[in-house]
Amino acid sequence: MKGKRMTVLRLILFVVLASVPLWVMTECLNARYDGYFWLNAPAGVLTLTGLVGMFFPTFAALLTRLLTREGFGNTFVSFRLKGKIRYYLAAVLMPVAEAVLGALLMIFVYLKGYSFETLFADTKWNVILPMLLIGVASNIYLFIHAFGEEFGWRGYMMPKLAELMPMPAAILVGGIIWGLWHAPLTIAGHNFGIDYPGYPWKGILCMCLCCVLMNAFLTFLTVRTGSVFPAAVCHSVQNGLGAQALLSLCICEEAALKAEQATTGKLPWILCAASAITVGMFLLSHRVSHCHIFGNHLSGDTGQEV
Repeated sequence: MKGKRMTVLRLILFVVLASVPLWVMTECLNARYDGYFWLNAPAGVLTLTGLVGMFFPTFAALLTRLLTREGFGNTFVSFRLKGKIRYYLAAVLMPVAEAVLGALLMIFVYLKGYSFETLFADTKWNVILPMLLIGVASNIYLFIHAFGEEFGWRGYMMPKLAELMPMPAAILVGGIIWGLWHAPLTIAGHNFGIDYPGYPWKGILCMCLCCVLMNAFLTFLTVRTGSVFPAAVCHSVQNGLGAQALLSLCICEEAALKAEQATTGKLPWILCAASAITVGMFLLSHRVSHCHIFGNHLSGDTGQEV
């Protein structure tokens, strides 16, 4: 009981240390840039803000370990490729599949009046495909910013939650915490803007849903490899490759403009559906193949072959 009480205290301290600096930074920037800094600040400020903000979970995990004298065991910072390559491949391919599926769903919902020939009449695949490959490769290479979040969320928060509850519940609770952590950014216009019905509460709800879905997959990668690096790669690729951008790159300008207008002022429920389908199919296929996705707890020996 004493051990679980300490786990709860460490978890609360970690969440507070990860969240308060983000709220303070966001409020300061909102005051400087007319209330919604994500919509009004220069690109350089947004880039720097994103980089700093994504490392708050790492700083929180390190401070929590120091303040509670926990030590630095089981940080899930290891790099073992033997027997794990398929998980690293999945880390890259899953967000790509999610973006492709999201783009196809947007075509089906918003662009039903266009024929295939019309949609892709001006598409130069010999230019687009190398651009996509370079984009994915650059996000793999520049995964360090996503590591800032993954070291905290998957490397520290999820093991603590797994000590307190079954893994499915831990994934749900962890995803909600992760989604709520984004709330100050969502209020500032990040991801969804501010011109949608139910702002900002529906945006926060949508972010929580997306984070629960991604938490399932990123935790899976962390458990199966014993490392947060695949999760960081996946997180980075997903941040850099969106369905809307992919669609705009591949279809004719008129159709791309129509799709953009159709989604303006609306929450991306279609993209949430794409994420749910992609993550669900992957985890379901793995469950059918191996009978069990997650262990009961995240421990130091989670890199076992399955």
